[in-house]
Amino acid sequence: MKRTKLGGRLNASIVIASLLFVTACGGGTASPTDGGTAAEGTASAGKTSEPTAPEKPSEPVAISVFVMGAAGLPTPDKDPILQKLNEELHMEMEFNAPATDYEQQLGVKIAGGTPPDLFIVNKESMEKYASQGVLLEIGKYLDRMPNVKAKWPESELNKGKVGGKVYALPKRPLIPVNNTYFIRQDWLNALGLSVPTTVDELFDVANAFTYSDPDGNGKQDTFGITGIGLEGTSPFLPIFSAYNTPGRGHIVIKDNAPAYSTAQPEFKAALTAIKAFVEAKVVDPEFMANQGTKADEKAYKGLAGINFAHWARMTKPSNVEVYKAVNPKAEWTQMDALTGPGGKYQGVVDQGSAPGFVALPSSLENQPEKLNKVLEYIDYVSGGEGELLVNYGLEGVHYEMKDGKVSVLPASTDVAYSHIHQITNRDDYQYLQVKFPDLEQYYNFSMNQPYIKVYTSFVTVPPEVNTADLKRYEEAEIIKFIYGQRPLDEFDAFVQTLRDTYKIDALVAEADKKLKDVGIIQ
Repeated sequence: MKRTKLGGRLNASIVIASLLFVTACGGGTASPTDGGTAAEGTASAGKTSEPTAPEKPSEPVAISVFVMGAAGLPTPDKDPILQKLNEELHMEMEFNAPATDYEQQLGVKIAGGTPPDLFIVNKESMEKYASQGVLLEIGKYLDRMPNVKAKWPESELNKGKVGGKVYALPKRPLIPVNNTYFIRQDWLNALGLSVPTTVDELFDVANAFTYSDPDGNGKQDTFGITGIGLEGTSPFLPIFSAYNTPGRGHIVIKDNAPAYSTAQPEFKAALTAIKAFVEAKVVDPEFMANQGTKADEKAYKGLAGINFAHWARMTKPSNVEVYKAVNPKAEWTQMDALTGPGGKYQGVVDQGSAPGFVALPSSLENQPEKLNKVLEYIDYVSGGEGELLVNYGLEGVHYEMKDGKVSVLPASTDVAYSHIHQITNRDDYQYLQVKFPDLEQYYNFSMNQPYIKVYTSFVTVPPEVNTADLKRYEEAEIIKFIYGQRPLDEFDAFVQTLRDTYKIDALVAEADKKLKDVGIIQ
């Protein structure tokens, strides 16, 4: 959808599907690490000489912005956020936000030599366009963006580096951990059990939920654990975590060197434990077929007593209403991370991942007035009044300040599309506190869970590695292992195939190069 400023010219970043359940307005982010300093930001940019900003123009500066859109974006004459941005920044912004075919449309613009003045790319596109000379080295201009310089620590800026230089600004991420096990407290009470804290205790509770009639209906029609697949909200991710492995297909660091998670002994040990759960038939037999909200629906209907899920899926009032309609006595409790042989962890956080990257075309270097305006725009929406504007709308209309805190007003629903304007995303935790103050105990619990760090997204996949084939083979063999169709004695042979046929050593070698490049390993 093309939008032009009234009287002139007027995804998302990648919106995490699970966050669509969190907010009625769509995608969100996480707060950046507070430990970053201005000095760190400057050093990370590999700054040479800082270009001088041009004088303030007398006429509004026209800029074009291209981001992934979503449903609900109003026309410019009905978009108070866009109008206020243009007014405050003395600009005339052409704001394009297609809801479909974004990558294709962006590619056509760039190939045609008419790139937008600001656009969003994913990691792969960022590296491709940087290598082709399409992108401006945005790291050279951090001094012109004080909000960005203060809020983006070196660890974040590293994500936007190609060849040691910052070519794109990573969007701010989500709170670190959103997914945890939730367990039916009323079932525990009925069976005289406690919330499990170890892998062994989890097995005992899952077994009781499957075979001891926890709902008291006299039928064996329940099972212990549900979830989706082998990644994301997999029913097994907390078990993998308790063995100090992130699960399949990740780059981890061991002894200051990268390693491929599937090939590690911790992964084999976790498979052995998971196999016991599967053999006992205490896991949803359809976990690999579950998609979307299917696992949540099974939990709501009382078919499963443990669900690995996003905090919002089990706590938002609209979702609570659904499962209470099935069983008014149902009570779901958030579970702490399990303790296992590998320690106490719940889930995985990719240190190289970002919801998207803000990029500028290299052609702006020859258009100093326009470049300065684009940098001013990025900085404005990344802190202070500008960030409040793109988060909540107009002060006094859509929100108000009370004792230094944001309080949304009923009219805030009129700007439910505001996430599209959040080009650098937002401080997710602060946003959640504003939007969902009554649920703070749940997202606060989630975000403070211990997690395993992985570095997968830093790595550019080498040409000899086909990640789709690799994933397909890994998942097929993992299913064989946990269902007893292939003995775990053949794990070493499985790893050798990963090396010989699927070239995981090339992936690790690339990881070594990249992680040294950004200074994560020496």
